[in-house]
Amino acid sequence: GDSRNNRVARQNANKTVAKLRPHFVLFAGDMTGGDSNREWREWFDDWQLTIGDDSRMTPIVPARGNHERSDYSIYSMFNIPNQEIFYELSFCRGLLKILTLNSMQQSSTSQQTWLEKQLASSQHFAWRMVQYHHPIRPHTRRKSEQEYLRANWAPLFFKYSVQLILECDSHMSKITWPIRPSNDRSEEGYDEGFIRDELGTVYIGEGGWG
Repeated sequence: GDSRNNRVARQNANKTVAKLRPHFVLFAGDMTGGDSNREWREWFDDWQLTIGDDSRMTPIVPARGNHERSDYSIYSMFNIPNQEIFYELSFCRGLLKILTLNSMQQSSTSQQTWLEKQLASSQHFAWRMVQYHHPIRPHTRRKSEQEYLRANWAPLFFKYSVQLILECDSHMSKITWPIRPSNDRSEEGYDEGFIRDELGTVYIGEGGWG
């Protein structure tokens, strides 16, 4: 995510996609800075750099960021099955389930209900992954903590054994140990609402595309 600040860096990252030939790219929001028509035209022009020498195209699995002014910005330009920009994709008959959430709708009880229902029905998948824009614990002081997400989403991630979370927004790079949420400050290893646990979830991010 976060390809909005530095177009040259964005173009270089897109060229790397052409070399790596991934099956798809998860892109968790903030494609552009101002959500303008001109910026989107440039963004899609730059995405052509992901096309390989053999004309292979790379699909995008997008989420909404705070620099998309509304859900409609993502819904209107990508093949999203839900206008509220939370949805699921399944791959390879039980290999991978990806859930895309909308952190701009934190208070959406319908989204949380949907999330738990999806996770509960996805336990037969070998890998369960979730993406959204705002990091629960951003690894920089410049960004705000997302305590609501920690209290409401993180317990579901642990309960239903989500292995990997993609967060963005902070314009940096991180990878955590597997961790689980905890409300017990006296628990050994407690740090900002999480505990290192080999059965926990790895959080990666936080938005270094541009």
